Amino acid sequence: MNNTKRGHISLALIYLTVSLILLSILYFLIKDETLQLIIILLSFVILIVGLFIYFFSTTSLKRKIRKQISKIMFNLDAFSLDTLKESYLEIYRSYMKLSEKNKQNFYTSVNKLRQEIEEKLKAKKKLELLLDQSSIGNIEEQKKTLGNIHQLYQQLPHSDQEQYTAQIQHIQEKLEKSLNSN
Repeated sequence: MNNTKRGHISLALIYLTVSLILLSILYFLIKDETLQLIIILLSFVILIVGLFIYFFSTTSLKRKIRKQISKIMFNLDAFSLDTLKESYLEIYRSYMKLSEKNKQNFYTSVNKLRQEIEEKLKAKKKLELLLDQSSIGNIEEQKKTLGNIHQLYQQLPHSDQEQYTAQIQHIQEKLEKSLNSN
């Protein structure tokens, strides 16, 4: 939908430019001073509208990106990893539509957001691997694995933590039973 909106804005700017060119040609062809004055006023109105459309289209995209980044970075743990990935892709698509000058202004923020999400994705993947390997090794190795699982668990967003809580508790209870039986 955003591409369609940008396309309509570009099309509107093209129509406005063509209108200004036609009015300029008409101005020189018409000798009546009253009509020339009307053409000048109409050209001025079209120019103002064109500048407004251009200003609105560029500032609204920057404002949208800034708002999205701050919303996600402020509540990084409140969103699931899937939501974070989708939001990042939306931000990145908007970022790619910016001019090179404006991209420089947002590069650090977009890159930091990407790194934060990557860290959480890596933690999730490593957590899943450790959960699969939690019963491998002797009791000391299992305790060490459980400690690593708890560290990785803390790095996940709250909504993703819920997914692993029961499994971690089960591993912890199983390890405690093994310790008590020895």
